[in-house]
Amino acid sequence: MRTILASGNVLFEAKKQTAVTLAKKIAAKLEKVFGLRVPIMLCESDAIEKVVDSDPFQGVKVMKDTRLYVTFLSEEVKSVLKIPYITPDKSFRILCLKDNMIFSIHDLLKTGTRDAMSILEKEFGKNITTRNWNTIVKILNK
Repeated sequence: MRTILASGNVLFEAKKQTAVTLAKKIAAKLEKVFGLRVPIMLCESDAIEKVVDSDPFQGVKVMKDTRLYVTFLSEEVKSVLKIPYITPDKSFRILCLKDNMIFSIHDLLKTGTRDAMSILEKEFGKNITTRNWNTIVKILNK
């Protein structure tokens, strides 16, 4: 087990078991050690590799203030947003939802990160976690 980029990401190997079972074991251990309940979201390395290989941001012009994000959902969520979704000020776009992951683009020149994250939480709930695309690529290459 090792952490990646001090971003809440942990890489580890485990015997084959369901993600739900493994998440429960990890959560129980963290609560026992630290006395805190910590939400756990698991994503297998094969899924990360598949996402990176699919290049979901292909064709997106990335500038200095452009951020590419992947938001992981703990479960399938029904959304009323028409996807692709663009905020009225065009600062935040949700490109697509795929395999319990949301792919979005944020222009920091137009609005702060907190505004984009609040859109995601309002639509998909608080049991989500968002990572910068660069972090996802680095995780795959570790």
